[in-house]
Formats: sequence, C-alpha cells, structure tokens
Amino acid sequence: MEQVALSMSYSLFEEIGITFDDGSFLHQLLYGIFTALHFYRNNTKRKVIPMNIMKNIHSFFATFMVCHGTDALLTATNKIQQDILFMILKSESSSLKSVLDPARDKRYTIVAYSRLLAENCSAMPLETVQHLACGLIELTATKQLTGFARASVLRGVGATEEMLMDGAIDQTFAFSHKDFIQLSNAKIDHTDKLKD
Repeated sequence: MEQVALSMSYSLFEEIGITFDDGSFLHQLLYGIFTALHFYRNNTKRKVIPMNIMKNIHSFFATFMVCHGTDALLTATNKIQQDILFMILKSESSSLKSVLDPARDKRYTIVAYSRLLAENCSAMPLETVQHLACGLIELTATKQLTGFARASVLRGVGATEEMLMDGAIDQTFAFSHKDFIQLSNAKIDHTDKLKD
C-alpha cells in the first residue's frame, strides 16, 4: 500500500507541480513518510525499514528534486523538522543501491542525489556526506560484465595476460554479440526530464 501511494504521489508532483494547494498536500505527504519511517525504525521487531519502501522513498525524493529542485525539497522537509532529510540520508543512504529499476528512477536518483550533495555539501554533517557518497558509489557501480570480462571468464582467469598478448581485446565483442539488442527494439520514455 505504501509503495503504491508513493508511486502515485511522485507522479502527481511530477505532472501537476507543488503550487496547486500552497504546499499543504506536500507537507502532509512528507509528514506521513517521516512518520512511517519512524514507525518502522522504532516500533517493529527488527527495527529495520523495508528495502522496497526505502527504494520508493528514494525514487520519490529523486523525482521531486529533478522536477522542482533540491531547495524545494529541503525547504519542505525543514518545515517538518530542521535537517530531517540529512538525518534520514545518514541512516538510509546505503539503500540507494536498491534503486536499480526502472532505469529512469536509477538515473533520476543518481542525478538528484549527486546534485543535492554538490549543492549542499557544506550544510550537511560530515557523516551524512560520507554515507551519501558511499550510497551513490554503490548505486553507480556496474554489476554487469563487460565484453573483456566475459572473454576473461570464458577463457579462464589465469589467461588474462595471455589474452592481452594475443590481441583478444579486439575479439571480446564476439563474446558479447549474443547480448546485442537492436536500437529499433528499445523503449523510449518521453517523460524523462533529464534527456533535455
């Protein structure tokens, strides 16, 4: 239920904006998010916020920051409690790595949180900066094997130097050719604001 509500709300703020009701809906929504986070952290048996809920919260914050800017989010969250966003990022930045799909959400998360870090680094506590930077690094770390890594795996781990000497680097694309997807089959998302 919370995941659906978050998905609907970030779509709402993306399409309609934040000024349609003088920010009262945004205030209530953020208050609800922070109340739910407090509940999961303090009143559950494991005292852990579920990863799928944090993924949607990060996607919501990222979409909001891409559409309306980091200052708008900071201003709205500071009306609830001063620096509450930085407190949440300090404890929950490690869950940024779970925002992998859809690709648009991952892209928005990388851009928005990087911009937040760049614009507000001096205002953030040092621990928050460290945790947010680590979370962004984990999110952007590629888990897929490149063509050369695939060739190395196929030829064996010890044969890497031999492959370099044999010129196998140029032949690695033959190994990854089976993963080729024609561009005509790609889905184009027209609502992506970062493509402008």
